Amino acid sequence: MTTPHRDLIPHRTRLPYDRRSRTDSLVVHTSWHLRPRGCAITVLISAATVVFIGAVSQRMTGLGFSLVAAPLLTLMMGPFQGIVLANLLALLVAVSVLAASWREVDLRRAATLVPFGLLGVFPGVWIARTLPTEPLQTVIGLLTLLSLTGAIWRAVRTSATDGTTRTDRTSGQAPGSPGVPDPHAVLTGLAGTASGFMTATAGVGGPALTVYALVTSWRQVGFAATAQISFASQAALALSLKGVQGLPDPVACTVLLASAGVGLAFGNLLANRLPAKETRRALIVIAMAGALATTVKGALMW
Repeated sequence: MTTPHRDLIPHRTRLPYDRRSRTDSLVVHTSWHLRPRGCAITVLISAATVVFIGAVSQRMTGLGFSLVAAPLLTLMMGPFQGIVLANLLALLVAVSVLAASWREVDLRRAATLVPFGLLGVFPGVWIARTLPTEPLQTVIGLLTLLSLTGAIWRAVRTSATDGTTRTDRTSGQAPGSPGVPDPHAVLTGLAGTASGFMTATAGVGGPALTVYALVTSWRQVGFAATAQISFASQAALALSLKGVQGLPDPVACTVLLASAGVGLAFGNLLANRLPAKETRRALIVIAMAGALATTVKGALMW
């Protein structure tokens, strides 16, 4: 009887002893290139597709990569490897989007959003480790859905009343335009904190910023550019806390990076052709989907 080729036999690498349980260590140190060849190719193609869709969404609307890619990468590659890879790709995608839209960054809002977003990560990590994760995600998802609904209603009512996008009373420019003081400093800090908190507890920080953008009538281009600084800083903090061990082999990483690059280029073409109103609608749909997914995920795992 012949022995099957070693590439067709799934097995694990030998592990050094550490304090983690044997099961956790096996999951964390699973070797990508030792998976069955057919399974590895299927997973890689699926992961590349997810990364492409997430990059397109992020370039068009300013968010969506972590929302689209992180859950599926975790499901396909395991909890540790998937999350680390999603954080790394999210950092690269956010930096790339920022490089293409840096002229639209609102530095006044960014100076508040970024530090408060990083501060929000720490209590989120503590609460996620202390409280049961599933009820917490359900509550966060429901609150975000309610907030989004209220923000959408307020935006529609304001638009119907004014007939146009709300402008700053002193300058006649839209809030968030370059040179316009931030009239919502407290809300900006709260939005940053909520985004960091939700990133640490539920993995989705974009919906909190979407609520803030709707409530303050933030210009879409300004939001999409400034939010990247917040997303990139939070992803960098997560990577610094977790490290980058457990990444796939260089070939798989190259394929996923190429998928992200193609998605960003395609999203750039769409972003230049779609009107701001349609882009804002896509943003709201993505944020609602993220909040709904968080709610359902927490409820199903109770």
